[in-house]
Amino acid sequence: MTDDEFNKVSALIHPAAPKTTEQQDREAAVRYYFEEYIGGYLYALSMAVPLLAKLEDQIRGDEALMKDYAYIQRVGASSEAMMEVEDIVAHAVEKVGDRVRNGLATAHAGDCTAVPSGCYRCWAEGMYQLPYTANWTKHEGWALYNRFVGGRKDRNLTDKPYG
Repeated sequence: MTDDEFNKVSALIHPAAPKTTEQQDREAAVRYYFEEYIGGYLYALSMAVPLLAKLEDQIRGDEALMKDYAYIQRVGASSEAMMEVEDIVAHAVEKVGDRVRNGLATAHAGDCTAVPSGCYRCWAEGMYQLPYTANWTKHEGWALYNRFVGGRKDRNLTDKPYG
C-alpha cells in the first residue's frame, strides 16, 4: 500500500477529532450520563416498586421491615435523580466527560455502519449529535479497517487509535 493509499484509508477509518465547544462537551456528557446512569436507576426503581408492592402485606406485619420500607421511600425521593439540574450537569461532566470526549479521537471499529452500539467512535459521535463519519456497509468498513491496520503495521505505528 502506498503512502497516499494509506492516508486515504486512514482519513476514513480514523478521521481527525472534530473541534468541540465546552457547551457541546457538557451536553454530550449529560446525554451519556442520563442514558447510562439515570436510565439504569429508573429501570431498577421500576423493578423495585412492584416488588415492594407485593411485599407490602409482609412489611406491614413486621415493625423493623416497616421502618426499612419508610426509609426506602424517603431515600428514593431525595436521591441523585432529584439533584438540582446544575449539580447533575457538573456531576455528569466530572464523571463521564473525558470518556465521551475521548471517543471522538478514536478510530472506527471497522464493521460499524454509523450504529453507535459497537463502535466507540460512532457512539461518541451519537452523544455529540454529530453527523456520523462512517458511511459504508459492514463489508466495506471491515475491508477499510483491515487495510488501515495493515498499513499501520507496515509503518511500525504502535500507538492505539482504537479507544
